[in-house]
Amino acid sequence: MKKIFIDRNEPVASVVEKILSETEKDIVLVVPRNAKLGESVGNFHLLKREAGTAKKDLLIESVDEEVLALAAASKLDNVHPLFSGNKARSLSDIVPVEDEPRPKTGKRAKIEPPAKPARKQAKKFSFKGSEEEAEAEEEAVPEPEPENDPDEEPKFEEAAATYPRRFSKKWLVLGGALVLLGAAWWLLGTVFARAEVRINFQKIPWQFENEITAAKSAARTNADSRIFPGEVFRDRKNTTQFFPASGKAQTSEKAKGQLTIFNAYSSQPQSLVATTRFETPDGKIFRLDAAVVVPAAQIKDGKIIPASIKTQVTADKAGAEYDLKAVPKLTIPGFKGTPKFDGFYGVLEAGTTGGFIGEKAVPTESDISAAKAKTEEILRTILGSNLLAGRPKEFQIPEGASSIEIIRLTVNQNTDASGRFSVLGEAEFRAIGFREEDLRSLLLALAQRESPKTDFRKLEFGLEDIRPDYAAGELRLKIKAQGELTTAFDERKFREDAAGKAVEEVRSDILKLQLLENAKVSLWP
Repeated sequence: MKKIFIDRNEPVASVVEKILSETEKDIVLVVPRNAKLGESVGNFHLLKREAGTAKKDLLIESVDEEVLALAAASKLDNVHPLFSGNKARSLSDIVPVEDEPRPKTGKRAKIEPPAKPARKQAKKFSFKGSEEEAEAEEEAVPEPEPENDPDEEPKFEEAAATYPRRFSKKWLVLGGALVLLGAAWWLLGTVFARAEVRINFQKIPWQFENEITAAKSAARTNADSRIFPGEVFRDRKNTTQFFPASGKAQTSEKAKGQLTIFNAYSSQPQSLVATTRFETPDGKIFRLDAAVVVPAAQIKDGKIIPASIKTQVTADKAGAEYDLKAVPKLTIPGFKGTPKFDGFYGVLEAGTTGGFIGEKAVPTESDISAAKAKTEEILRTILGSNLLAGRPKEFQIPEGASSIEIIRLTVNQNTDASGRFSVLGEAEFRAIGFREEDLRSLLLALAQRESPKTDFRKLEFGLEDIRPDYAAGELRLKIKAQGELTTAFDERKFREDAAGKAVEEVRSDILKLQLLENAKVSLWP
């Protein structure tokens, strides 16, 4: 069983790569508290899917209860390192807080509104798109008769002797008239100031079928050329995967290492050809893998300050005896007998490794073929995961508008001490996407050519024959769209404009609306 420890901020794509690159079948993934991986249950679904595809048994270990719950929701085995005897809670343990219980009562108290004076019924005006007259209905509601209390004794009041009876009645009638006039004015100005307007518009069926283009170079929609804004997405990844070699062979390999060459001779650079020999104090020869130019030394205050360059060297012969520890100085036999012999030298700071003679694990052709296929699969998975995690949510990438190109698969057949060889793979993801809002704007612009000042009430479309051109940054596709158009009506603006207007003015404004089917205006208290 193999334990994999991940960082708190490690993305899910990196975690998938670690799992797939492991040769062990049983894997324990150790997730720290507050890890980025625990931000979404979708990350654990992805881990389960990729682990299952690779035929690996995955166990999630964490002290974070939320991580364990998400793992359980994805049906992944999980464990708390301190309480391994208990299973981690699943998502079903995480429940929303119940609404606060309301106090129980027998019946709800009903609050009667204060009695209102009897009023006339509201006038309703209904009309169609033609200039027919509005129809009004009016019905008077009778005043309620005052009720007499049978238990109450009648009361009588004597008129004052100093005021004539005729004078009192006259002022009483005049005062009542003024009160009624004021009440009527208040009712007309306040009670009947509200209205309900219902408007129905005609619906125009619309269809469109043609080729359109999403282009990275387009800043806005162009109905004439049927172009709308698009975006190109690119991502390049590389990975080195190790695989067990199943073959055996007698091999001889030469030790290799990094050599630092110094110029302590003059202020002139020195060229050295490939295979130039460097000799250790005990006579072992190493040769340059490639030609180099040793930079010029600096002369300061009459003293030489050596310059240097690093390069790769290979032992002259195979065998483990050329596996050396650090060597402080290697000379150049070709300069022997000249002043340059002491002025140019090399240093093996880290020594050399890889010398071998004998039987060794080697990859077979089937090993190499399977390793390449697996490395390619891992690259495609990594790039696909990065697309899901990194693509802006508002962008749509239709099927057929993306591709993954394998740039290289380089096999190193030299096996390590564990008998494994390696494959270096590199791939590039490319895609072209667009915002659905921009596509809708293009379709509306095309529809408004035939029906100006309209908007979609309903719109459906399908895409086919998708042809991306990544070099040009364009996505050509055929679209089949259908929907319904109606008047582009701004309800909020209509409300603001109608406020305070007489009903006849509102009626006149409605009749001017485009594609009007019918309308109804009701005044009510």
